[in-house]
Amino acid sequence: MPYICKICQTEPTAHSFKKVEERNGITVFYTCPAQATQTGTDGIIEHYSGIMNDLEGKPWIWIFDSAGFDAKHALEVKTAIELTKLIVSKYSTSLKKIVIINPTWHIRGIIKIIWPFINENVRNIIKIKEPNAKEPTVVNPNSFNTS
Repeated sequence: MPYICKICQTEPTAHSFKKVEERNGITVFYTCPAQATQTGTDGIIEHYSGIMNDLEGKPWIWIFDSAGFDAKHALEVKTAIELTKLIVSKYSTSLKKIVIINPTWHIRGIIKIIWPFINENVRNIIKIKEPNAKEPTVVNPNSFNTS
């Protein structure tokens, strides 16, 4: 039986991590933290973990939409670190790509913070779609100007 988040049952906009499609055997997930109405590390981690467990090791792609990602979201450092640890430790072997769209300088700061928690394999599949760029490129946090 597919995972159903108890928080999202009563508040459907609580979390923003959703399966959007399955393409060529690869499941595509989308998240936009600015659209989520709930914060709180434990609930978010449980939501992601429950959904990811349903994949049973099948390949997946994560679209991370940073639109509206601001200081309020950037202050959720614990959530970012714990989510990174969860993805890297349990779900990275089937992860094919992470694409960050609509990047803000706040998301660039968070990337710098979580970078030490990401292994080399995952680092190589994180792409960022810069404004006006035709294609996403591999993330290089050392090139970020966050000021």
